[in-house]
Amino acid sequence: MVLEAKCPECSRRAEMDVDTQEINCRFCGFHAQYDEYLEIMKGRAEVMADDFLATSDKKPF
Repeated sequence: MVLEAKCPECSRRAEMDVDTQEINCRFCGFHAQYDEYLEIMKGRAEVMADDFLATSDKKPF
C-alpha cells in the first residue's frame, strides 16, 4: 500500500511505501526512512512554532 506524504524538500506530494517504510519523492528525488522523515518534519514544525512565537511577541493581538 502506498500513502501520500508532503515532501520536506520541495513541498510536493511524496509517496510512502507502507511495507518498506520509505518516503520517496518523484519530483525532487528525496528519499528517507519513515523515522528519519518524522524527525525532519518535526524539526520543521519546531522552526515554524519558534518563528510564530518570535513574531507574536512583537505584534500583540
